[in-house]
Amino acid sequence: MTKQDIKLESAYYHAANRNKKSVTVDMGKPEGQDLLHRIARESDVVVENFQVGKLDKYRLSYQHLSKINPRLVYASITGFGQTGPRKMEAGYDFALQGMGGLMSITGEPDSKPTKVGVAIVDMLTGMYTTTAILAALESRRETGGM
Repeated sequence: MTKQDIKLESAYYHAANRNKKSVTVDMGKPEGQDLLHRIARESDVVVENFQVGKLDKYRLSYQHLSKINPRLVYASITGFGQTGPRKMEAGYDFALQGMGGLMSITGEPDSKPTKVGVAIVDMLTGMYTTTAILAALESRRETGGM
């Protein structure tokens, strides 16, 4: 094995991305949008974390995809929700740790606010989103609804 063969990604990266498969699509082009529509037609879940309203121009918002697949569970992750005065603001882990007060209880006594060592807000967002998706899938299964 040569030095060029060694990948320099962290163990955290490998843990978070294990067994994932990816495809690159140019959603700015109609053929890319068409491909994503075909995928959505056969999918159970879509997860997105774009700025509020940005997917409308690509025909990839819930309003568009739910017409293609009414049974689709669509999870939209934003920093501050879909409505309200801060909806257009990005939600960064570091900033949300501070805003939520978490940084005031970490670090050394009498020290400045300190962020948690891992991206805990991002990790919890993923866990809570997963829980919500599973609840939506179960509700869909039980009710047969959309």
